[in-house]
Amino acid sequence: MSRFAGQLGRSRATWIAGLAALIACCAATLASRTLPAGAATPTCPHASAAPGQATPEQLRQSTLCLLNHARHGVPPLTANHDLIHAARRHDKKMLAQDCFEHHCQGEPRLQKRLRRSGYLDGADTWRYAEELGYETTPARMVNAWLDHASQAASLLSGKYTDVGIGVRAGAPEPGVDGSRFVTYVVDLASRQPAE
Repeated sequence: MSRFAGQLGRSRATWIAGLAALIACCAATLASRTLPAGAATPTCPHASAAPGQATPEQLRQSTLCLLNHARHGVPPLTANHDLIHAARRHDKKMLAQDCFEHHCQGEPRLQKRLRRSGYLDGADTWRYAEELGYETTPARMVNAWLDHASQAASLLSGKYTDVGIGVRAGAPEPGVDGSRFVTYVVDLASRQPAE
C-alpha cells in the first residue's frame, strides 16, 4: 500500500505555463526513469530497509540517493539544512495529528513554513514543491512517486536544486498499522537572490 500526495508553489515571478509541458515531458519519459527496485538497492545503502532496520538519517540519505539516481541527465538535488528542518517538522506534525495533508491544524501553509525556516531569506524569486508519502522502504516510496506523473514531474524537474527530506516511523492516517510504514516529506525548492 502506497499513499502519497504532492503540492506545487511559486513566487510571483515564475512559471505556470511551463508546468503543463513539464508534466507531459515527464509522463512521456517516466518509464525510463522509474527505479527498478533490485537495481536501486545496491547503489543506495538502506534502500530496502524496512521500518526499524535503519536510522531515520540512513533512510533520508537513501531516499536522496534514490531520487538523484532517478534524475539522470538532471543536476542532483542538494540537501539543504533549512528545508530538512521544515520537512522534519511537518512530518512530526502529520504523525502527531493523523493528518496526511500538506497543511495540518495549527501549522502554517508550506510557503510560510519555508519562509520561517530561513530558506527564502534574501530570495527575490523561488519555486517549491512538496511530496508526501508513506511506505515500507525508501525504494518502494520513491518508485511509488515515480509511477505517477505529477509526483515524478516535481521530483525529476531540473528547476528544483535543493531538497529537505523528513523521515519518521509510522503512518499519518488513522486505522493504518504504523509499525509497518515510514512517513516521508520531501520539500523541493530553488531560489534566486534579489538583484
